[in-house]
Amino acid sequence: MALGGGAFAQPENIGLLKKAAVPTVFLDGPVDELFQRCQEQGRPRPLRNDLELFRTLYEARRQHYMTASLRVDTSGKDVDTVASEVAEALGL
Repeated sequence: MALGGGAFAQPENIGLLKKAAVPTVFLDGPVDELFQRCQEQGRPRPLRNDLELFRTLYEARRQHYMTASLRVDTSGKDVDTVASEVAEALGL
C-alpha cells in the first residue's frame, strides 16, 4: 500500500502502522530529484509548483520517514530497479 507523504508524519497513522506490525518502506532521494518526479506526474500533487516549499516540507517530515523499517535510496533509479531492491530487502 502506498501512503501519501504526510501519512508518516501523523501520530495516529504512525501508531496504526506500528500496531499492524507490517514493514514500512521509505523511498528516499535527493529533494531536487523527488520534486522533478512530481513535476513529471500527470496528476496534481501538493506543492508541485514550489521547490522551496517542497524542500521545507520534506525536511520537516524526513525525521518521521526515517523511522520506516526500510529506507531505499532511489537516486537516479527507475521504478523497476527500486521495486526489485524493495522486494529483495523484504525477502520477497
